[in-house]
Amino acid sequence: MHIEGFRIINYKVLKDITMGKLWNSDKDVPPLTKLTAITGKNSTGKSSIFEAFRFIAACLKKGVEEACDER
Repeated sequence: MHIEGFRIINYKVLKDITMGKLWNSDKDVPPLTKLTAITGKNSTGKSSIFEAFRFIAACLKKGVEEACDER
């Protein structure tokens, strides 16, 4: 099992991004592959994407309240 897509709204410099296929997507969007490269200019939010994934992992491991307290 792997992540087919995700959406991040209002997290640091990321205002509203979607990558890959979402469960509620009306479009015929292909899912992310097992290896997805994220590239871009400096200060465009590449690191913020990975920080968002770290936050989600902490929520699943420790619970939402503790994950929020860590931040």
